[in-house]
Amino acid sequence: MSHQKIRKVKNRPEQDLQIQCVTWFRYQYPSEILIHIPNGGKRSKVEAARFKEMGVLAGFPDLALFRKSNQYGALFIEMKASAKHETSDSQASMINSLNTLGYKAVVVSDFETFRRVVNDYLRKQF
Repeated sequence: MSHQKIRKVKNRPEQDLQIQCVTWFRYQYPSEILIHIPNGGKRSKVEAARFKEMGVLAGFPDLALFRKSNQYGALFIEMKASAKHETSDSQASMINSLNTLGYKAVVVSDFETFRRVVNDYLRKQF
């Protein structure tokens, strides 16, 4: 009898939502540039310090859409699994800073909101 380890599937609703949103985006807008900013995740203290030295900024949004639209230089999206999950202080501060600097930065907690925000941004309807 084989003793295989059974991997427990982790419940990661924010990641699942982001994958759903990015998958839709890539299909809908194949020529646009939308990237994930890998700021989060668990790291050792040494690796976290190294990432900070390399330019990681606490609170930076999860997604960046590099397209000018009306007065905005780019769109940044902070993903939250539900409306109940509030932004951290560093996330709220970064979103405020990005908006002040002439970018559009928003928090999205569901697919329909993501779809509306992206479509409005790319169609310059906000």
